[in-house]
Amino acid sequence: MNKLSNSSKIAQEFMANLQLGLLNLERENNRERVIARMNMWLSQGRRMYGSPPAWFEMKNQVMCPFIPNALVVRDTYERIASGELATKPADLIAYMQRRGFTNRKLEPTAPTRHHIATLLSKRGIMEAAGFVCHQDKWIRAVHLPIISSDVAGQVLVRLGEIKVVSMKDAIIYCRVATQRQVGEGNGLDNQKDICQKYCEAQGYDAVALFQERGVSANEPVRPALKNLLSFIKENPKPYVVVACDRSRFSRDIASYQKFVQELQALGCTLELANEHPSQ
Repeated sequence: MNKLSNSSKIAQEFMANLQLGLLNLERENNRERVIARMNMWLSQGRRMYGSPPAWFEMKNQVMCPFIPNALVVRDTYERIASGELATKPADLIAYMQRRGFTNRKLEPTAPTRHHIATLLSKRGIMEAAGFVCHQDKWIRAVHLPIISSDVAGQVLVRLGEIKVVSMKDAIIYCRVATQRQVGEGNGLDNQKDICQKYCEAQGYDAVALFQERGVSANEPVRPALKNLLSFIKENPKPYVVVACDRSRFSRDIASYQKFVQELQALGCTLELANEHPSQ
């Protein structure tokens, strides 16, 4: 009888542990699905964290300008950019209140210091210009901007955040002639690192990377280069193509110039991280 009782307890404990394990597995799977969905939305340019600032509102899971305050904020940013308005919190609070800053009920109110901190933060400025941060990169958002990229750049310069804001999308191209060179000397990782640092210094957003592994500059068939051009044609935009130097494309001047002209025909430019930019 005791043996049956013990067997029953063991079976019950086993079933309880199994159910708990299945519950934890389901919870983890749900968590991964939620994270995957949020990352997908972020990659699409949606804002997925916290409440929007007082000059935006959420509609159908997308940020939209809250017009009364958006107009006040646009005017404020433009005056900061032109140097007409100081960035002292007290001055900004007084100015925005005079311009008609309101709460959600459209009642006139003074902006708080938290509002001003958001207004002067890099995230606040970039979101006002129509960008969101995803995986430590600023990408074009789906929401309508309040200010232009130029105004955002001027404000950031005044605040000492960055030297230049170009808001351009860049494509990085790397090439090594042999498989042995992939991880040696001026290998793919080294080239990529140089190009990424160049993009950061220029304020470019590196949106794509194409790498040629063990392909000579004299090789007529260059799969990665072909894919790069296809990417531009399928996603038309005035990209900046960035490489370490011109020998990554060709050691022959005529072939190199032909590639530059092909990029120009697609509305793009080429810049060389280790040399002067080429148009």
